[in-house]
Amino acid sequence: MNERTQGVVLTPSEEFFAIMREAFERNPDARVAFTTSGTSMLPMLRDRKDVVYLRRPNGKIKKYDVVLFQRRSGDYVLHRVVKIAPEGAFTICGDNQIVLERGIVQDQVLAVVDSFQRGKTTINCRRSILYYLYSRIWTKSRLWRRIWRAAMRRIKKIPRRHKKKSRVAPSRNRNTQQ
Repeated sequence: MNERTQGVVLTPSEEFFAIMREAFERNPDARVAFTTSGTSMLPMLRDRKDVVYLRRPNGKIKKYDVVLFQRRSGDYVLHRVVKIAPEGAFTICGDNQIVLERGIVQDQVLAVVDSFQRGKTTINCRRSILYYLYSRIWTKSRLWRRIWRAAMRRIKKIPRRHKKKSRVAPSRNRNTQQ
């Protein structure tokens, strides 16, 4: 059964992916759209706000492509290809993650993100120079993001030494005798 939330129809995963596979079988050039959920692709894709347009992976999947794949556990995930091994296996990672997922094979990939819509703006992943720059810079900054997160965790563990004291002006009694 479908739920309607803020004008977007949310379908259970298995139902959606069956419809998507059927659409790709009927028309290899078909595009399928859905609203993303989750934070693993932040800042590129916002939870329940942005829409991605998927296409069948025609031809070779490239480094920096964002792919929809099915894990061996059965979960469906939308993450970025950050490396391709010589034997063809993919290393994949979400933009908001630092842990790599290795050993993803072509048969696990269902679709590739063709474009995405953020608000009223549609960004084509093949033609946008800003997207091109973002995908390369963000992927290469994974080490720095990891260092930053570790530093922030340590900073949060440091106990505060100074407590804020309330500043109350001393009261002056005008009725005191001299």
